[in-house]
This record gives sequence, C-alpha cells and structure tokens, in this order.
Amino acid sequence: MRYLLLLLGLSALPGFAATSGDDWHYSDILALLQEQGEAIRSPDDLIRAFPDGMKRHFTFVFETGSRLQNADAQRPRALVFNRNLIYTFNGGPEQKGYQTIEVMDLDAKAKQLSLREIEFVDGKAVAGTTTPAKCLGCHGISPRPIWQEYSTWKGVYGSQDDRMQDAERENYRNFLSAVRRGDRDQARYALLNFPEGSELTPYPDDKTNSSFGFRINLVLTKLLTRFNVVRLTGLAERSPLFARLGPAQVALRFCNDVALREKLATQLGGKDPWAVYGVSPFSFNMTGSPTYDDFFDGSGSLRSCSSRISCCRWRNATRS
Repeated sequence: MRYLLLLLGLSALPGFAATSGDDWHYSDILALLQEQGEAIRSPDDLIRAFPDGMKRHFTFVFETGSRLQNADAQRPRALVFNRNLIYTFNGGPEQKGYQTIEVMDLDAKAKQLSLREIEFVDGKAVAGTTTPAKCLGCHGISPRPIWQEYSTWKGVYGSQDDRMQDAERENYRNFLSAVRRGDRDQARYALLNFPEGSELTPYPDDKTNSSFGFRINLVLTKLLTRFNVVRLTGLAERSPLFARLGPAQVALRFCNDVALREKLATQLGGKDPWAVYGVSPFSFNMTGSPTYDDFFDGSGSLRSCSSRISCCRWRNATRS
C-alpha cells in the first residue's frame, strides 16, 4: 500500500514514506543548485543529485501533447512526482526539450500551482523563477494540471487501468531492457529508482495485477485531482464576491443536492455557483477540452470524475 494517497488531504499523504525528498518543493531544487553549483552541469547531474523521494514515483508518456518536450515509445517523457511537485524530462539527445527539466509545484498555502523551467545551457543551469509565458497556452492563466481521468490514459504506459496490452507491453519491455542496459537514449531514465516486484515496473505485471503498489497512473490521477482542488479553492477565495456570498462548503453542495442546487440557482439569478465566484467550468478540466458540456449534463450535475470530485470535495479543502 506504499502508493496509497489521501485524495484531498492537505498535510501528509499516506503511502509516501518519510524519505528525504518526499516533501520537496521547487525552492528545494533551487537550494540544491545553489549548494552544488558547477557540479550540476546537465539534467542527468541534477536528477542524480536528487534525494530518493524525488526519484521513487513516476510514469512514462510515449505520446504527448507537450510543445516543449518530445516523446516516443523508446524515449518517453518521464513524469516524476512527490507530495508537492511533478517534474518531467525525456531521454534522447536529439529530442526537443532534452536539456530542460519542467516543474509543476503546489503552493498549498497560497492555493495555486506554479510552472517552472530549468534549462541547461553550455553546462550551466538556468532556473526560472516565474511561470514561462509559453506554458500558459496549454495550462491556462491560472495553471492547471493536464491529465486524463481514470481509467484510460491514452499515450501513457499502463494506459488501460495501469495495465498494458500487446504492442504497448512489447514496446515497454523493449524500453525497460534498454534502460537496464544503459543505452544512450535510455541512460537518463536509469537514474530513477524503479520499484522491485514487477517485470513491468513501475506498472503491474501478471503476478502483481491486483497490487495497488504498482497502480502508478491511478496514484498520479488522485494526486493531480488534489492539486486541482486546492487550485480551484484559491480561485474562488480570491474572488471579490467570496466574502459576501459565503464559503464554498455551502455554495458547492449543488453538485449532489438537487433541491439546494435549484435554490442556489434561484438566489444567484440562474448562474452556476462556480461562475459567480469567477471560476470557469473549464477550470475543472484536466484533459484540455474547453467544452462546457464535458463537465455538466442537462440538470447541471457534474459528469466528469475528476470534476465531480473537485466540486464535491472543495468544501473540505476550504477548511484547511
């Protein structure tokens, strides 16, 4: 059960052992760069210098919509995460973004996400301190995670409920073999700490098919949903109407209380409670589609799994 998470807990997340690095933020990466200075001359050097908690939890994306880091079956985009941040990299020297590590960091106190980029130029780390404008086109002005919902993650190894079929499994076996050999295009991935116990680590094989310990895409989905809940909380609380209209644990009960939802709609002039707080329905989404109907059916209830969780649990996040 080492990957077991609380979906919305704002403190400790069970399953992340108390190892160095599990609580790191981007500021800790900056401190590491400052401390080790010229010893860190490449993304490989930085990953190598990370503590264990920054190399234990990860998945691989072989088809990506990222404009900044390319990926393919044998040189996927690694998504590595702890409780508070996610960083990404790829493995082929010819790939776009090879000299860059991208970071998404959760500030639970400010209730917002920040995007940062560490680029290595001529053997020196150039670490950003603001969100790059080029990131906002996909992630939005208030940056949100981009991830698909349970239980299908297209373009990610373990794409079907963390399991692999046929060609995907064969591709991953070839990739993992290259990682273990230390081939040029896969050497960077070998810096991660692959968990033991599955032939398809960090994903389940036939022997570990029922083990939650290898359900890494499910774990990441829960973590990113938590990130998005905290972000949505911040968006609403920063609205000038928040103090006047009251806390979200009342307004957002509309998602599972039909009578209250209708009453609120009447009181708010027919407007959706989130919209009154200045939060677009698009903000719920982690898949990239801006269509309102992706999230709401005709009665106004949320259909999207992550969206429904974000809505119904948002009132809990406001209690922190």
